[in-house]
Amino acid sequence: MKLEPLEHQIEGHERILGKRYFALLAEQGTGKTFMLLHDAERAWKLNKITGLLIIAPNGVHSNWTLREIPKLLEIPYEVATYRAGLKGWEKELARMGDGTQALCVFAINIDSIHTKKGFAAASAFLKKYVCIGVVDESQDIKNLKSTRTTAVHKLAPLMAARRILSGTPVPQAPTDAYSQWEFLKKGFFPQKTYRAFVARYARLLPEDHHLVRHISARNHHAGAPQIIQEDADGQKLWKNLDELGKFIAPYSFRVLKSDCLDLPEKIRIQRGYDLPPKQQKIYDTVTNEYTVLLELFNGLKTEEERKEFAPRVEAKRTLQRQIISGFILENGKPLLIHKEPKDNPRLALLKRTITTEIEGSVIIWAWFKEEIRAIKEMYGDDCVEYHGGIGRVEREYSIEQFQKFKAKVFLAHPQSAARGLTLTAANAAIFYSHNDDLEKRMQAEDRCHRIGTVGTVDGYVNYFDIVANGTVDEDMLASNQAKMKTGEQILIHTQRKY
Repeated sequence: MKLEPLEHQIEGHERILGKRYFALLAEQGTGKTFMLLHDAERAWKLNKITGLLIIAPNGVHSNWTLREIPKLLEIPYEVATYRAGLKGWEKELARMGDGTQALCVFAINIDSIHTKKGFAAASAFLKKYVCIGVVDESQDIKNLKSTRTTAVHKLAPLMAARRILSGTPVPQAPTDAYSQWEFLKKGFFPQKTYRAFVARYARLLPEDHHLVRHISARNHHAGAPQIIQEDADGQKLWKNLDELGKFIAPYSFRVLKSDCLDLPEKIRIQRGYDLPPKQQKIYDTVTNEYTVLLELFNGLKTEEERKEFAPRVEAKRTLQRQIISGFILENGKPLLIHKEPKDNPRLALLKRTITTEIEGSVIIWAWFKEEIRAIKEMYGDDCVEYHGGIGRVEREYSIEQFQKFKAKVFLAHPQSAARGLTLTAANAAIFYSHNDDLEKRMQAEDRCHRIGTVGTVDGYVNYFDIVANGTVDEDMLASNQAKMKTGEQILIHTQRKY
């Protein structure tokens, strides 16, 4: 390798040695890519492999071939990057050697892997070379029934060795682990079906529960439904998590930034406000409607009915989130609850937080277009944007302006900006709105918590949550906190040794 490994990277490399399947679960910024490429370089030198297939999120896949491999690999290599709609990929593969004189690397976007051309390209590469197959951000294949997961699992037998990389492998539930480790090795878990896996690690409603009985009676041929119990706060209940963590530990390695990097401490701060009477009345009406829909949903007797009804429940939940931000979408157009932006208590709290509590640059994360429009209008030229509504050139310009301290505010949508960006100019981030996707939350936090982070004068990176008191905001933050604790209980068994 062109760079000397750090102590924890040496340990990670030693843990991988000799294993056909392995999970690198290091947090963002600790060098998962380095450890993976170190392993591939060693395997190529020993004539164990001739190729490396990388399956990664869009943009991340090209980062491997354009930046990481040239920066890190010391051995000779050849690279090809699959792009959606790419014509002539056969010629791309044909121009590459046989893998004996140079390691041959093919990177493909995970959203292309289930297309006819994408799957054919990956299959052809795997048949031509003896490969290590890598799924980067492997939580993207946690859904066993998704088309992308199905495609990746079909490719697995063509790989000589398999690796998954993720800092958040179980972002929603312990059951997220099943599909990822089954990719590594079919039959990895003693439970040979997903249903058996769920039964082992989730606390299920008993078969004599009225809801289970109703669904079973209507859908008897499919067996009793598996419905996970919840506590008084609506958080799902699990069991045997230490067992699960210990089972995956011999084939996994986890390192936290706090273990190996001298980074500013994360400080999480909530700033709350009360909804004005008019806004509270609208919110309460929608919340009552949501409660009724949720009760109807929980009383449905077949999985088909529940699947069909679920979007109505989710839509009402989304409406709750919009109302507390001060708008309602009607026929795709926002109707403002407050006549003037200054009357919106959420916007006012955001401005007050930035003015009184943040001295340097800040990232603002917002989930809705109307929120982004209002915040941009408030900060004008001192604010750059990064979201799906602007082009690639403007996105790159936003990063450059922010990193050079020419703009105080970096306004971003988590769906677009939570992965892959380095925003170390910020010493604070504000989560203006929320959802219950823990992965997106943790990825977003990591944009300004990595090597090179400025930090505050006191040596912190502050994360502010704007919260409407007594609303869905609190529910979503509590849900993510519960998921985080559940994941830590599993992954602690895979952490580096001291």
